[in-house]
Amino acid sequence: MLVGVACAVKLAEGLVSLGLRTSKLGGYARPGAKPYRGRFAADSPV
Repeated sequence: MLVGVACAVKLAEGLVSLGLRTSKLGGYARPGAKPYRGRFAADSPV
């Protein structure tokens, strides 16, 4: 019988041993431009 915690620890150990790291650049796309509405419409960059 496998214990969930033991399996999770072994999985985490395997991932650490791969030496992978998260990306340091280009993690998120720049959001699309949205027009301002209401009283801020005059300051809209779009």
